[in-house]
Amino acid sequence: MNEFTCDVGVVLVTYNRKRCLDKVLEGLDKQTYPIKKTFVFDNNSTDGTAEFLLSKNFVKISPETLDEKKLFYQNTFNAGGAGGFSQAIDIAKNFNLDYLWIMDDDVYPEKTCLENLLHSMKKYNTLAALPCRNDTNFKDFACVKLDCTNYLKYSVWKKKTKVYAPFDKDVYFIEDIVFEGPIIHTDVIRKIGKPDASYFILFDDTDYAQRILKYSKIIYVPNAKLHRQLAQKNSSGSRNLPPFNWKMYYAMRNEILFSRKYGKNWMVRNISPIIYIIYMMYISYRDHHLLKNLPLIIKAFIDGMTNKRGMRVKPNY
Repeated sequence: MNEFTCDVGVVLVTYNRKRCLDKVLEGLDKQTYPIKKTFVFDNNSTDGTAEFLLSKNFVKISPETLDEKKLFYQNTFNAGGAGGFSQAIDIAKNFNLDYLWIMDDDVYPEKTCLENLLHSMKKYNTLAALPCRNDTNFKDFACVKLDCTNYLKYSVWKKKTKVYAPFDKDVYFIEDIVFEGPIIHTDVIRKIGKPDASYFILFDDTDYAQRILKYSKIIYVPNAKLHRQLAQKNSSGSRNLPPFNWKMYYAMRNEILFSRKYGKNWMVRNISPIIYIIYMMYISYRDHHLLKNLPLIIKAFIDGMTNKRGMRVKPNY
């Protein structure tokens, strides 16, 4: 790796997970490739995160502290995952760095994760890469295609062509990312701008991937390992779902927003959302929650079709 010299900064969004935050910072400190700057965006935590960061020698960001190696910003409200990443990347893109390594507080990178990402990006001449999150509690995959042409693929999950472990290639060229460890060149970030905060949570990363692809291919690197701390192994294939909560509103609404924005034809933009919402009604009926779920389903459908964005349903953390 000596032949690859660049300045990498971490952008880490956190909310009320001080224990997880401590673990990921430990993993970052152990990286075999040096990290130039670590910037933590605290999304208005109420668990003492700010005090914890100060105890770890982080400094509050200000015009006078921009050259510090460890910085944090304390937001005055919870902007949701999408809002947090949007604000954090918008701030960090102005640091004097070559790459931003983006993640939340739920990850733990193995010590060679960053080194392997950079090595593969140099080898395949790409400006964006995603590490592998596959481990005992989570089955990761590489999304090698996202088909926005077939209206019968009414959800993003159905649009994806997936390759699961065991992986047999050095890298896979992919068309989707999650904000759990992607590394992106700051030139690309300055061209495409910040993630779309109006999703509030969910789909902001998939949307960002479509924008990255206009300027660079994205690679998935199986030997760059990153673990999800809070992943829980599925013990059953059962789909007996509980009643929908506030998160499901955003999953449904943003599913529709994404189809309407990136659908390649009229059918995907207009018929896919109808099929999707009928399916959500069906699984609600199947699981005996139709009456409880119906108001949220209808609201998500109307808001998605009329492009109502931002926080429309209050989170219940």
